[in-house]
Amino acid sequence: DAVRRGGVPRAAAPERVAELLARVRLPYDRAFLRRRPHEVSGGQARRVALAAALASAPRLLVLDEPTAGLDDGLAWELRELLEETVREEERSVVLVSHDPQWVGSLADEALRLEAGRIVARGAPRTVWADGPGAARERDTDRAAPRAGGLRASGLFAAPGRGAPVLRDVALTVAPGTCTAVLGPSGAGKTTLARVLAGLLRPAAGTVAWEEPGVIRQERAAAVQLVAQDAYGALNPRETAERALTRPLTALRGLDPDRAAAEARALLARVGLGAGVLARRPGALSGGERQRVALARALAAGPRMLVCDEVTSALDPDTARGIVDLLDELRRADGVTLVLVSHDLAAVARCADRVVVLDAGEVVESGPAREVLRQPRHPVTKALVGRRRAA
Repeated sequence: DAVRRGGVPRAAAPERVAELLARVRLPYDRAFLRRRPHEVSGGQARRVALAAALASAPRLLVLDEPTAGLDDGLAWELRELLEETVREEERSVVLVSHDPQWVGSLADEALRLEAGRIVARGAPRTVWADGPGAARERDTDRAAPRAGGLRASGLFAAPGRGAPVLRDVALTVAPGTCTAVLGPSGAGKTTLARVLAGLLRPAAGTVAWEEPGVIRQERAAAVQLVAQDAYGALNPRETAERALTRPLTALRGLDPDRAAAEARALLARVGLGAGVLARRPGALSGGERQRVALARALAAGPRMLVCDEVTSALDPDTARGIVDLLDELRRADGVTLVLVSHDLAAVARCADRVVVLDAGEVVESGPAREVLRQPRHPVTKALVGRRRAA
């Protein structure tokens, strides 16, 4: 549709689509073209959106968090693509981003907003300070786990009817620990997150919840997914207060007054004020929606959180705060964490173990410090090497 709106004749549309997909590093094949939005990874969805925006050859591109959900390699490939389109096609670009390093490598001028006001303007280096510093070393203290873990084996899964995205995946998540899942965009990380959270039934294999005495109905509340697409995960007709009080009353049995008080406390815990309660998702920023989604997951009193790129739409300071909160939940409350992320700093801050996916298969796994400092597989080396080079 985007290509046709750009004035391309019907007969020439397939060739133009193939060209656009190639520019954003996506395949042009029947299997990929038949996928629906929920059947592609977050990074792939963003690249499809960029291809659609380029279809009409616009003079101005306005890109809102274009690198959120992309691994470092794809983020820098996108930078090269934008630089090329600006230079060769005389196109202007407005970037909205929380990534000062990426913006600084591309932008000619930067504006810094705080509380809705421009507080600085000029060259990127002078406007936006460097990104967060090196990750702190983690303490080795561990809370006595009150939560359960899980063991997955032989997983094959696909989000739709196509070929499996996951192929014979196996991993163990010990109670009260944090396991990080890394990999390039399209590796199957989001599909794995949905399988572990019980939202997608695998075509083959098993996911065993390891907590004595927990029945199937309780597991639904015990394992909560914080999705990458917070806008899609939240009901657009519900206020933030309703999104929080519903699990507080239905799953934890709180009366309305206690649920309302707890909703305010949960928002405060994720760095939001009570003014957010009356607002619907469409009236929230991307970062605010992500934090409301996290607060909603916490409202269920989970024993395990599966977090899919929860920091991708957040500025560096807020992202660090959310990672610290997740680490606190693990240490103080024994909540088990599965952290799907492209943010190696976040992984280094709180992960005990790392699992690396590529093309739906586990290619490397082990203690986080060992994998991040001495990666063995070429995919892991590329992910870690790009971050070091940056």
